[in-house]
Amino acid sequence: MKYVIITPIKNEEKFIRYTLDSVCAQTLIPTEWIIVDDGSSDNSADIVKEYVLKYSWIKYIKFELIGKREIGGRVVQVFNYGLQYLSTIDYNFIVKLDGDLTLPENYFQRIAEELKNNISIGVIGGVIGMLAENKIVIEKSADYHVRGAFKAYSSNCFNKIGGLRPLMGWDGLDEFLAMYNGFEVKVLKELVVIHHRVTGTETGQLNYSKKIGKYCYDFGYDPLLTFFRAVKDGLSRKPYVLSGGYLFFFYCIYLFKGKEKLIEPSIRKYIRKFQYNRIFNLLTHL
Repeated sequence: MKYVIITPIKNEEKFIRYTLDSVCAQTLIPTEWIIVDDGSSDNSADIVKEYVLKYSWIKYIKFELIGKREIGGRVVQVFNYGLQYLSTIDYNFIVKLDGDLTLPENYFQRIAEELKNNISIGVIGGVIGMLAENKIVIEKSADYHVRGAFKAYSSNCFNKIGGLRPLMGWDGLDEFLAMYNGFEVKVLKELVVIHHRVTGTETGQLNYSKKIGKYCYDFGYDPLLTFFRAVKDGLSRKPYVLSGGYLFFFYCIYLFKGKEKLIEPSIRKYIRKFQYNRIFNLLTHL
């Protein structure tokens, strides 16, 4: 199976070798790997260029966008920029991969096997593991959700959903679009990917909660559904309670202002139904 990778990076000199070494050690090597540098000011570029000289299938691309780096939308803009540099068009799957990860050496081999055996799979990936006191702690996530740090898409699914949209929540929207179009999302729990940067540290937890409030508004959550999400975040994210309160507060601001939502009505309706079904199933299995 042929696959390609696109990796947006920004000042990853502390972590990028982990990703470079683990991809180069894969039992199934990518056909092409585009690494797009979003204006790094550290030694990220020099490190990547070392590997470009060793491996003909790795390409380094420089790209600088004007304006502040935003969580979500910015990284997809950089990813989409890298798409135009792909020379491989007959790939079986495409991967959006971050530059601060360590992958198991059979990571892409397993993904290729799953996609070959089940053509209905559209989005697939492993789970995040964080290093804590020399132990690997698996980060909790919804059972239908593959983290945006290492998502793989079958070529059919990627084309059907129109690629990735540059907005906050892109790594949830892609899955909803995939399921809406009849594809499956599969999480391979045995594939533990080490994430060397703690989630949320780049933007701050309260700022992250503000952005999730906007995400809930754009994705068509009603107040009750947003309240459930706020309670969940308030119990699971530091600062506890306050993070959930921030989320709901900023959702209400967007709701009262009545700003235009970024997601089309049919998809918003699908998302609401999907989330309420999940809540119902959770409550009935308590």
